[in-house]
Amino acid sequence: DEARRRLFAFIDASPEIVLLKISPDGRQWSFRVAMSDRPLPDVVSVRIEPLGEDRAAIAIYSRAVGWGGGDRARQTARVKRWLAILRP
Repeated sequence: DEARRRLFAFIDASPEIVLLKISPDGRQWSFRVAMSDRPLPDVVSVRIEPLGEDRAAIAIYSRAVGWGGGDRARQTARVKRWLAILRP
C-alpha cells in the first residue's frame, strides 16, 4: 500500500519521530514526535483504511502531551504536512 510506504519512508528519515504503538488490525500507528522547544513530545496517530486497489482514506490526529502545550496552529500545520507526504 503506497500510503503506508510513504509514511514509513518519512518516519525512517525523521530521527525525532519514534513509533509508539500499532493497532491490532495493523492500520493505525501512534508516534512520539520530539519537539526542540518543549520538554514533552507531541503524539501523532495515523490511520490508513484501504478503499480499493489504488485508494485509501487517511486520518491523522496530532496532539500535545502535558499541560500548556496545546498549540493548535502547530498541530494543524503538522497534519497538513503529513497529509501532503502521504498523498501521491
